[in-house]
Amino acid sequence: MGQLLVRTVILGMILILTLRAAEYLRYARRAITFPFELGYGEGIVWQQALIIPGPRMYGDITQFPFIVFHYTPVYHLTVRAVAALGVDPLAAGRGVTLAAAIAIAVLAGSIVFTAMREIESTSARVAGAVAAGLMVLTYHPVQEWAVLMRVDLLAIAFSIAGVYLAIVAGQRTLILCAAILMFVLGIYTKQTELSAPIAAILVAAVVNARSTSRALAFGLLIGGTAFMILQLSTSGGFWHHVFEYNLHNRFFFHRAIDLVLAQKSDAGGVLAGVVAFAFLWWTEAAANPARNISGWVEALRQSRRLRALAIVSLWFGFASAQLVSIAKWGSWSNYFIEWMCITTVPIGMVVSFVWDRAATRNEVARFAGLAGVLLSLTLVEHALHRPLFKELIVYDPNGIALGTHLVNLIRESPKPSLSEDMVLLLRAGQAVPVEPAIFADLTSTGIWDQRPFLNLIQDHAFSLIILQDYDEGRFTKEVADAIQNNYPFIEHLGNYIVRRPSEP
Repeated sequence: MGQLLVRTVILGMILILTLRAAEYLRYARRAITFPFELGYGEGIVWQQALIIPGPRMYGDITQFPFIVFHYTPVYHLTVRAVAALGVDPLAAGRGVTLAAAIAIAVLAGSIVFTAMREIESTSARVAGAVAAGLMVLTYHPVQEWAVLMRVDLLAIAFSIAGVYLAIVAGQRTLILCAAILMFVLGIYTKQTELSAPIAAILVAAVVNARSTSRALAFGLLIGGTAFMILQLSTSGGFWHHVFEYNLHNRFFFHRAIDLVLAQKSDAGGVLAGVVAFAFLWWTEAAANPARNISGWVEALRQSRRLRALAIVSLWFGFASAQLVSIAKWGSWSNYFIEWMCITTVPIGMVVSFVWDRAATRNEVARFAGLAGVLLSLTLVEHALHRPLFKELIVYDPNGIALGTHLVNLIRESPKPSLSEDMVLLLRAGQAVPVEPAIFADLTSTGIWDQRPFLNLIQDHAFSLIILQDYDEGRFTKEVADAIQNNYPFIEHLGNYIVRRPSEP
């Protein structure tokens, strides 16, 4: 297949990915400054960021207000630092997340560029790097979560930074220590961020066991010190919040099926990534058919491409295993973000390979050219799916008016309010009294006694209770019944239900 045709198709694919990325970034700029909720949970993360650091962080969940801290504190501290510059806290949180998404895209491209350095063609390396980076912003979970005040993207950004440094490090202990530091930051942003460090450490141990043991000792020192400080400063509450309260989620098989089916529009991109992994390992094995185990070890030490392929392949495997957690109550599309982002690296590596081989005249080149055209067409089909962000509230002209009206209702009320949309409370200058979903789950597993919360509802401690039209109940049956019995006066405002008590 002709060089010109292959490269033209790849360039066309890159152009379409570029246009999609530009379209998304225009939306993201608008979404960051949208003053109200874009996704459930932003409000509680905002509330947590106001408390971390402080005496109430990772505190007693039997004391009002009832707050569970879902994650380790690096994201919250980062948001506090940005907000201290005079930035609105919600915009600061979303800005940190978007910056992390862009960093993931840049680092995915950087991994491809450095991994393919054995290719002499700079243009091939650039084409692969650009394709990998742009692919990150085409996945729907990334589009949805990269503009939310949530921890996921920053945690993944630290992980992919660690992977990049581990690939570059080879046998150099200092760079490997920097990689381990990135992994520690990732874990202290989201405690489940384990797939990347395990993959990188396994490969690094094969490359140089002594260097890896030193870097691991450094990581354990940093991570262990941070853990002890957090444990001591919270009287042991840090462990309970971050681990115990998160390990008691209920699991539902149907939820996993529903979430997998909901990602069907991204199947083309993921499939392209899986095929790219297989293609790269096949070419590596075909190029060195007589290589024994010691030969593979020596190749790992000498070849960034092989180190990249080994680490990223293991990372993808471990991340795939972690997807079992999508069956737990409270899981959502963010559980797929890391898994999907990983696939952009092998895709970029194949693009580089195909671009380079298109300039040669042999059977392998013709096969590579065909593979490149098919890959490009698959990615174009994936990129042309309707962007998820087109459907979001920032394009609704009534969104700000409705949010402002609800905030004013809360401000004018003589008592605190309870709202599923917790951003409304914080905009009105109130604290979040409880995050409904997590406490419903803790009640169902017997960890939390909901009777004090029920007493507050029955005593009409809240002036308003604001609910959202939502398919899955975020309250237990007992709490839902108490709300219905004690807050009978209902007003529908958009997709919100405002309930008032039976007495003024």
